[in-house]
Amino acid sequence: MLRYLLIAVILPVFVYGQIHTPCNNYDNNAVDVIVENCTKLPCEIENESWINSTILFIAPGNHKQLKTEFAIMLGDFRVPYDLPADKQIGCNWLVGDGCPLVAGQKYNYNFVNKVESPFSNIEIGMEFTLVDENQQTVLCYRSRALILPRSNTGQLILN
Repeated sequence: MLRYLLIAVILPVFVYGQIHTPCNNYDNNAVDVIVENCTKLPCEIENESWINSTILFIAPGNHKQLKTEFAIMLGDFRVPYDLPADKQIGCNWLVGDGCPLVAGQKYNYNFVNKVESPFSNIEIGMEFTLVDENQQTVLCYRSRALILPRSNTGQLILN
């Protein structure tokens, strides 16, 4: 069941504008983080909907490869989630030029994923990280999302 909850929030961490926080002990190099239909925290995400998110970031160094990592935050407790193999290859989700990354260059990372959670009306913290071939952090930030139930008509239920 935890797997489904984690799948539900894979990268709905992306919010419009600067509504995110850097990870502990890491300078935030995200220039902009955008998720469709989200303008404030927590992002209200309808269960069984598709999330389309984009991060504009500056590469802190030269990187040959990227791996995408995701975790649910329960207070200060970090619960890692193993993404499907294709979602882990961070270079696959760069818009335009892919890997290798060049220090100081701007990149767009795009991620589309379906929200599938066994729970609704729950707020969760999330941590999104890109690491390079040496397991060095390239990008890391945290955000929050509220998973909302979906009605049979496809309309949000906000009770």
